[in-house]
Amino acid sequence: MKIVDAFWEKRNLGISCTEITVDVSDTISDLDSVLVDTVSDYTVLKIPSQNHTLQFELPCRGFVYVEDLITVSGDLSIPELNRIQQQIMRDISIDEMDEESFAVLLDEVRDGLFDSDRISIDPHFTAEQGSKRFCSWLGDERARGTRFYQYRYKGDRVGFVLLHDEGGGEFSSVLGGLYRAYRRSAIGNTLNYLNFQTAKQLGAKRIVTNVSSNNSVQVRSLLACGYRITQISHVYVKHSV
Repeated sequence: MKIVDAFWEKRNLGISCTEITVDVSDTISDLDSVLVDTVSDYTVLKIPSQNHTLQFELPCRGFVYVEDLITVSGDLSIPELNRIQQQIMRDISIDEMDEESFAVLLDEVRDGLFDSDRISIDPHFTAEQGSKRFCSWLGDERARGTRFYQYRYKGDRVGFVLLHDEGGGEFSSVLGGLYRAYRRSAIGNTLNYLNFQTAKQLGAKRIVTNVSSNNSVQVRSLLACGYRITQISHVYVKHSV
């Protein structure tokens, strides 16, 4: 079992937070021994889907299920594209963000870009808290050297992706998405192929990312692009205030 003081959430959300990641073999007794010493305002509990013994015990301990966190991995192979995808690929491009583009991204976040994560759907939090959390996260990623890219479709900014070199040929797609005005467009899958191309140019052999089960559109898109599920964790939260 891994216990982390998520001190950054004090800055982001204004409350103390503990994140607990359970192992496959951990029992409810193991968890109880940790919870008795957990005094945070907000507790996040992640349970691997292979551990079937805990989830039925959690509601009586004040925990609420919020999402499955799905980890996927791609080997960067691009399948044969259909005619529509080929046309989109001709009209779309990806380039590193400058300061102006980063400011556009922050505006999109503040305007509600993310609305399916565990913070956004939680009535204990406000939309302002949720957007502040993502803006802070973006700032943290810039500080640790993550590469920021933007997508352009026929010259217009339509979305973004963050790529981080994890070493050993593995890159993580830390965060990304389409801007709200383009969510109903047909370009989503093509953006994932651009990620593959860009990661390859940076020396990647594979790319990994996490997606919430609340974002079913992105789950389908990732699987359609050849990503494979490598891990699923059930996520529960508890508010003490």
